[in-house]
Amino acid sequence: MLEVKKLGDVPHLAPIVASWTFDEWGQTLGRTYSEQLSMFEERSNIGKLPICFLALLDGCPVGTVSLVKDDNLEEFGVYTPWISALYVAPKYRGNGVAAKLLKEAGDTAKSLGFNKIYLHTPNAKEYYLKYGWVEKDCTTCKLGRTIVMYQKI
Repeated sequence: MLEVKKLGDVPHLAPIVASWTFDEWGQTLGRTYSEQLSMFEERSNIGKLPICFLALLDGCPVGTVSLVKDDNLEEFGVYTPWISALYVAPKYRGNGVAAKLLKEAGDTAKSLGFNKIYLHTPNAKEYYLKYGWVEKDCTTCKLGRTIVMYQKI
């Protein structure tokens, strides 16, 4: 059974999240694994930002997403909160894991009093459009060209 938990409820899984995201983006962003792990330990909150979520399939981690105050795009600093570090292990992609993680992050943002959430993506615009996200702008970040999107919640 697929369930979503906050990293704060399963903090012993932080090294797995750090490893996934370090391999996917960390080196490109100039982070060490230790810095990546520290970042996710800071996202172990339950009722305030930043919050990291984990998708667990029969208790085993298969994906993650974070809800953060900002996602290091200075010109968009007035917008908050942001979806960050959406990652699903390759073996589990295409099975609704990302959609479930995004829904949980959106529901949490709404419960915290927000009415919109933001993200940026260099290559998954079409994926987000099919889930009701709207393109807002295009900019450049450490990952290269990226599209800024939002969703009303």
